[in-house]
Amino acid sequence: MPFYHHQKTPASNALTEIADVEDMLDAIEAAGTQTDLLQTLCKPLPLKTICRLLGVPLADAAKLSGWSDALIAFQTPGLPVDVQVAAAQGLRELENYMRYVCSAR
Repeated sequence: MPFYHHQKTPASNALTEIADVEDMLDAIEAAGTQTDLLQTLCKPLPLKTICRLLGVPLADAAKLSGWSDALIAFQTPGLPVDVQVAAAQGLRELENYMRYVCSAR
């Protein structure tokens, strides 16, 4: 069932996010080493939430992250032309992906 389905409640969404945080913290603790919280918690958690909101597979979170980086790069003034071109290509990939996801419903 998609994240936004009428039978899901905000409370159940919050419980899912709490479970995600607990899983991520458990993985950090199990690793037993220092970690970069940005990479192990702060970036993956919103990506999982966005995937659920958009109704896309969690396995595609890394793709969405790359496309998000492309969007930020595309909006950054003064970047070299090759970086701008790569960012534009990333945005086109995001557009094509979202068209595919929408058409598959």
